[in-house]
Amino acid sequence: MPQQRIFGLLKRHSNKIWASVAAVLFLAAGTFLYDALKGYTLAEFHGAITAVPVNHIYAALGLTALSYVVLAGYDFSALYYIQKKMPKLRVFQAAFMGFAFSQNLGVAPVTGGSVRLRVYGSAGLGGLDVAKVVTFAVLTYSLGIMAIFGFLLAFLPSYLTNIDHLPIMASRIIGAVTLMALLGYVFYVEYRRKPFTFRGIEFQPPSARLSIVQLLITIVDLCLASAVLYMLLPDSNVIGFFNVFVIYVVATTIGILSHVPGGLGVFDWVVLMMLGSVFATPTIIGALLLYRIIYLFLPLIVAAISLMLFEMRQGKKA
Repeated sequence: MPQQRIFGLLKRHSNKIWASVAAVLFLAAGTFLYDALKGYTLAEFHGAITAVPVNHIYAALGLTALSYVVLAGYDFSALYYIQKKMPKLRVFQAAFMGFAFSQNLGVAPVTGGSVRLRVYGSAGLGGLDVAKVVTFAVLTYSLGIMAIFGFLLAFLPSYLTNIDHLPIMASRIIGAVTLMALLGYVFYVEYRRKPFTFRGIEFQPPSARLSIVQLLITIVDLCLASAVLYMLLPDSNVIGFFNVFVIYVVATTIGILSHVPGGLGVFDWVVLMMLGSVFATPTIIGALLLYRIIYLFLPLIVAAISLMLFEMRQGKKA
């Protein structure tokens, strides 16, 4: 049948399709950023960066460290779910390196998963269990994003009107349906005792209590990450932390969906578009540059060194 052929083609060429989508979005974001920046000089951007108080930079560094500690909660909850025990230091090590690589390079199941496979595998965890850990982390993040967007659409739709362009009532309905679906999922997994079976593989959904923990981990994670960006922006009576949190969640989600590594260009484009009426362009770009250095690039350097030292230690044991 024609429909089956179409689905078959989409399945076979899905990687090429996503790569093309990522390329188009990257070019579109790049074009927008170029148009937005071409009227400014390097001196203006340099001035915006040097205007950030040193104590705010220290605060951003501290929040980054705390954020990566919280990120380990994804791995701890996943290991609890699959009923596997790992030394706590090993979990922090795998989670930090996995997230540092995946948040910079994208394709989290591949980049973060391969690092976890190496670190957890050396401690005796099998490939299938590592895949479960990665899948659980993706599910955890997805549930958290679903809860945040559902809440915003249902109760604070005005925060998203510049992005979704939906009528207020339509936003509220979509948000309410999203929250009800999430609540229904929590009740369903609490009372369903039999695992799902898909292509011969059994999947036991996490309990309601663990699902709620998943939601909290994602919300705290995003609060800390957005606080890093907030600390690098000037103080303003117009926009507060919650506004920056919403902008960060929207920009991060679009960046992830774009499949562009690290959301490069796409994340920055969304933040610039949503903050453009509050701060000058050099101020926003300066904050974004510092954010990428502090929250993404520095952890990547530390993770790369840590992985190299880890491999050296493993080589000596062999």
